[in-house]
Amino acid sequence: MNTSNCYITLGLNSVTQRSPTPFSKKTLFGKKKSDEWHKQIDSTAGTLRPADQRFPWSFISKHTDYYLKKKGKLAQTDIDIRLALMIEGHEARDVAVAACAHVMSPQAIRALLNIELNVAPATFYGLEMYLQCIIAANYCNSKTFTDLEAQWATHLLPYATHGNDTAGRYLQGFCALLRVTDVPNMSILPDFSILASRAFKYFALQLEDLKLRCAWVNAHSTTAWMASLTNNSPATTPPGHLLPEHILDSQFPIWRIWALWKPNLERIALLDELDSEKRAILPDMLALEGPDFISGRHATLREGLIAQYRAERPFVRFRSLIVHVPSYTKDELREILDRTSLALETALRRDYKAFRLFVKLTISRPITDEALLLLQAVSKIPETPLYSISEVVYEVYTAQGNIGGRHISCLGHLIPTLDDNRSGDLRRILFCPWLIKGLEQCLRDCQLAVRTHIEKGLTWEHLALEVHAFCFSLKGSQSCFPHLDSRIRAQLDVLPSVTDMDNALDIYRAAGGHNTRVEGFRNIVKDSVEAFCMNQLIQCEKITRDLRRTMDILLQVWRHTKSTDYRTLAVAIANNLDEIETRCSCLGEITALSNQFASDLLDIMQNFEECEQNCIKLTRILANRDYTDAVECWRSILYMLLDKQSDTIIDYTLNHFKVWEWFQWILDLSTIFPDLIINSKSSAPTPLRENLHLWVQKLSEYMPCITRLEEKAEGNKQATSCILKGGDGIWEDYLLNIVKSLTAADGWPAEGLMQRVAGRLSGKGGNANEISCCLRALLELSEEGLSFCQRLWDSNQDKSIPIAVQEVIVSGLLEDDDIQESDQAAIRILSSFMNLEIYEGEKYIPRNNLLEARKYYDEEEAEIIKEANRLEEIQKALKARDPFGTTLLLDQLGIQDTDPLDDEIEALPLDVIDAVEKHGKNEIEISFPLNQFTDLERAALGLKTAKTLLVRLFIDYTGSMPPAFCVHLDSDPNFQELTIEHTPWVCFQGSKEPESQYCRGWATPFTWQLNRILHRFLITNGVSIANLHRYIKARMVDLAYSCIVCDSDHNSKTARLRRLMPCHSFSCMRIFNSLPIDVRIPEIRFDPFAVDMLLTGVYAAAMSGRTELLPCCPIRTTQAVIAILNSLPFLSVLQTCTNLSQTLSNAHKDAEQLLTWACTQYRGLIASASGLCRIPGLAAGTHQFVLANANPELESNFAARISKELRNNSPPTRVLFHGTSLDRLPSILAQGLLVKSGTNLQRTGAAHGRGIYLAVDPATSFSYSPSAVSWRNSGLNNMRMLLGCEVVGNINSPTPGIHVIRDEKSVMVRYVFFFTATAHAPNTNHIVTPMLSAMTALRGGSV
Repeated sequence: MNTSNCYITLGLNSVTQRSPTPFSKKTLFGKKKSDEWHKQIDSTAGTLRPADQRFPWSFISKHTDYYLKKKGKLAQTDIDIRLALMIEGHEARDVAVAACAHVMSPQAIRALLNIELNVAPATFYGLEMYLQCIIAANYCNSKTFTDLEAQWATHLLPYATHGNDTAGRYLQGFCALLRVTDVPNMSILPDFSILASRAFKYFALQLEDLKLRCAWVNAHSTTAWMASLTNNSPATTPPGHLLPEHILDSQFPIWRIWALWKPNLERIALLDELDSEKRAILPDMLALEGPDFISGRHATLREGLIAQYRAERPFVRFRSLIVHVPSYTKDELREILDRTSLALETALRRDYKAFRLFVKLTISRPITDEALLLLQAVSKIPETPLYSISEVVYEVYTAQGNIGGRHISCLGHLIPTLDDNRSGDLRRILFCPWLIKGLEQCLRDCQLAVRTHIEKGLTWEHLALEVHAFCFSLKGSQSCFPHLDSRIRAQLDVLPSVTDMDNALDIYRAAGGHNTRVEGFRNIVKDSVEAFCMNQLIQCEKITRDLRRTMDILLQVWRHTKSTDYRTLAVAIANNLDEIETRCSCLGEITALSNQFASDLLDIMQNFEECEQNCIKLTRILANRDYTDAVECWRSILYMLLDKQSDTIIDYTLNHFKVWEWFQWILDLSTIFPDLIINSKSSAPTPLRENLHLWVQKLSEYMPCITRLEEKAEGNKQATSCILKGGDGIWEDYLLNIVKSLTAADGWPAEGLMQRVAGRLSGKGGNANEISCCLRALLELSEEGLSFCQRLWDSNQDKSIPIAVQEVIVSGLLEDDDIQESDQAAIRILSSFMNLEIYEGEKYIPRNNLLEARKYYDEEEAEIIKEANRLEEIQKALKARDPFGTTLLLDQLGIQDTDPLDDEIEALPLDVIDAVEKHGKNEIEISFPLNQFTDLERAALGLKTAKTLLVRLFIDYTGSMPPAFCVHLDSDPNFQELTIEHTPWVCFQGSKEPESQYCRGWATPFTWQLNRILHRFLITNGVSIANLHRYIKARMVDLAYSCIVCDSDHNSKTARLRRLMPCHSFSCMRIFNSLPIDVRIPEIRFDPFAVDMLLTGVYAAAMSGRTELLPCCPIRTTQAVIAILNSLPFLSVLQTCTNLSQTLSNAHKDAEQLLTWACTQYRGLIASASGLCRIPGLAAGTHQFVLANANPELESNFAARISKELRNNSPPTRVLFHGTSLDRLPSILAQGLLVKSGTNLQRTGAAHGRGIYLAVDPATSFSYSPSAVSWRNSGLNNMRMLLGCEVVGNINSPTPGIHVIRDEKSVMVRYVFFFTATAHAPNTNHIVTPMLSAMTALRGGSV
């Protein structure tokens, strides 16, 4: 904003607050300015100002004379009023005064140039312009301002600056002028006196602010000029001569304190770099470097503090600072203050930790010689990345006499530091008795903490490690260890090594740590480690022999192997084996085990409570010949497990093993325990008893038949379990007969039935005799008898056949004379086994049984007939509905089944047949690839990520039904599911084109227009797959060139169009506006920023209150437009909502109508720039949009201009820029850039006549682009707009860099840039070339 305009406004608003002038308020605001006069004086003056020697005084005054001449004879009052208005309306006010002052009255000039209205308080904005105006007024009319005032104005011009130090600069110049100018008093320079009074006020406030903030660098630069006054003051004051010292003494009495101030510049520069946090901590230290406000006679406040010290007390207090002066001398005070400042500088140059140490030793406590020595000593020791030596020293130093266990970390870091060669000074300060006592007390406290945590079951490992590390550090310290108590040194001498300590804690963690204790379960490993640490680290209690042996062997394992498996195995063995000798023996052999053996054992020991599984696993491991060397050591564990599960292990293995696996397990046990089995006692575990192993030996030759019985049983292990256990020794003979009979039936037809009968063997073997007899009878069956028995068995297994029916069947078989007696005997035995009643002869069969049997067979017959009829109906249905299901049947019957659709598909050309897929008897799907569309075209068509267009066609070759179709994209939900049910559009003769979504899937502009095109084609041309394929393939690429509703041509073939829009027909517009909003505005789903940009332009136009900026808007008032836009939710909500129309309706009833108009009224496509169209290197927060095509009429006219230039061999187009306000965007997009010079839509002046003003440099146009607010939930608030234009043809350039276009058809907006309010204009060379490339690509269709 121009500063002169700002203060002219201030002046006009203040008219009512000062004495009346000839210019009334009504007159000032009622006259119209003369644009021609403004242009002429600006052109004449150029860049010159009245203070310049070459200023054209005579030429510039002629413009005013000419202007007044044209107005005729005017009174002086009228001249003053008119010219005052023109001066106030001119940006370069000093030039305007130079042009008018010669014909204006001195009173009018004085009133116009009132000091209160032209120079702003505090900031002094307008001072330079005001001084120039005084020079101009004096030159033209010396009665207005005196030559002295003009001289002062000329000399003060170099001091007229803007900013915080403006008041000081003015006073510097003011005092310099007083020194060289003979001025008796300031009444002869009233305006300059007013400015001086203001300057003194604000200068004092500025210095007070700098003093409070201790901003000494700024303060010194601001007050340095006053030092020259004290150095050059005259001895006597000439009579009648006013000196600057007089003014300073009266207006700014403390100026001499500032003038005497001579700070250490290097130090205040260092302190000036402090951040606010450090400044808040050091205000009093910083104040010492400032002026001497104590006595007012010394170079700094530090010197003043020293000067006022009286040797009465050993402490000096300055605000919060307390300085200890033991010798009561000023020299010592000066030395301590200097050392303190030096310590502060050193701390600031190091790091924040050193600074904190300085604060704690000097600010938080009295400043002492010892504290300063400590700071000096610490500064010699470099910081480490592991810990802060400054923090460590402070913690230890301030805890004197109270050092304990909480200081272990600090002491642990301090001990190696004290041994450092560079720590001599630090040792001399800290190495005192209190430090040795503190080290000993810290050790005792920490040992007690470890013991307490162990006893209470708390976490103690980290404490033990800390104590051990601390002890190790003490033991290795050359400076600390010799001074420790003898008992502590004795403890340190037997300290475990670092490796043993780490291993012990690793063993403890491997055993589960402190938090895994189980009630009633003793964790031997954890007890061993805790006892070890209590004994070795704390030496507070003795360790038992067993725990010591366990711990020593575990440490030995840890030393010999790093394998996790071996270590975990050692922990598991130690915890699970209670007997010490066995435990130690097994632990001693762990490291000698092979990896596989150790892994197998680990699996067992980790699940030691699962005894049955562990018995089995350990048996397999020990029976392996690779482990024979380890069997003796580990078989005692196996025996223990077997004995623990003696009563259940046999049943467990029988239920979980196959027959051959169980035999193998028993054999493995025989291999492992041969001596125990032979001499087994009654107390031995069941699996190791001799009678079991003898029975297994008898069964070994029958194992194949037992295995076949197991397979036939299909999971029922009752029979095989009974056989393998020998019936608990009671039924061995019968069981042996059973397996013999089954072995004899191997390969016989009766084997299957015999196996099923044997499968009925009970778990205890109580029915073994009955089954044995039945099997012997079945062995004697003839082939026919076997068939009867098999049917009888199957009917008994079929629970749907009543028992009475089965008994009738048995009676019938026994009455059949053709059946052999042996077979009938087998039938009797089998029936008895199945618990069936046997009736000899028909007369003995109960009548009820016969009636029930008859009823059963009648029902079976009815079911068979019913099923036959059902199958016949299915055959008919398949023929009518599913040709694929009946193809095989028709082929078997020799019936030819031809399909007209197959014939047509076979006759298709090769380029078409690959795109056609048959989905049913009368249904095909034609696919069209969509890879030819660019990103911008895909955005306009709503294709998103779709890669293929799918047209489903339903053809009835009989002619009974018209053709039907549906159109989908492969990005539609569930499009790949073969079971999807389509609801196609049926093309009845005379029916209308589809207007709504009739089949599942998303509606897009692309599919909606294709639906209507396909309907017209099928109605007019009928069904031909090849013709339809060619037609769709051709129409896909030019959809944008015809109306989306009626398909009429837009007559824009020469232009590159992308968006699908209706023609201007009312009916087409009505149908288009009734479409789903996803079809009308596809970009709302995938380019919300483009929609936001359009809505932002509409909002800015509505905020202007001018309806002409919203062409054809359906909302009547701008207030309604604003209300609707502010009711909209975030565009991210609209982008993802399921029902977009409902969401908009919930926001406002007219929201959908306004949104549709805003996004379609310009009849083109605008999108967020991406890919080749995106301009790189723009400022952060910039949004760039590309107008891919404007409305067809504008694009056609522009394309015609380009063709004309190409015929003339001229460069096709160039890039220029246009800056304007956001409220013009809707009309620019709809109508293009228009010549509006001289109309109410003209924004700025037309210095070079009518036309569209464009600039080569975007910075020029950017200055005409104000920022604007946007609608409530917009993401583009407070943005500035810059338009990138594509221009064709010869262009009028009245001045370099400025072009005036009078042919509206030769300009096309291609880019819309939105910059943040604080952004700078882009560089011309950076953006023009990529913009030109993008525009060429847009015309060529490659984007």
